[in-house]
Amino acid sequence: MMDSGSNKAKKKKKESAIDQYQIMAEALLGRGNRVFLETILNSIPVGVTLQTLDGRYLFTNNFAADMHGYSPEEITHPDFRREAIIAPHDVKLIYKAIKSIKKDRSTKKLRFTALKKDGTEFRKETDAGLIFDAENKQFGILVIS
Repeated sequence: MMDSGSNKAKKKKKESAIDQYQIMAEALLGRGNRVFLETILNSIPVGVTLQTLDGRYLFTNNFAADMHGYSPEEITHPDFRREAIIAPHDVKLIYKAIKSIKKDRSTKKLRFTALKKDGTEFRKETDAGLIFDAENKQFGILVIS
């Protein structure tokens, strides 16, 4: 019984953190401070991406792009999809994780094999959270690596 309450408290705390990020991002972006936010995100040594549910990248910071040997412009090109930077043997794992994210709102410490532009494989660990639009519909996924 105690575990159930503890799990609910952890889930509530996790949801609260995601909600706080969304409020912060909307406040910054809503006031036209997108350049300011992107400057901050590009200055940190952590990969940050925002992708649609179908795998198109809307934003990637420099660190995330460099990790894979691409420029941010290449990754955010409309034809680029997440499968381009995931080892083929782990694509199903990512699809399963996305399904879980849609249900649970986030995932922690997802480990998989990623790809660089030159085809080199490397191990990657990410945390990801679901992002909602103004109508509270699932919009995309924020990934931190």
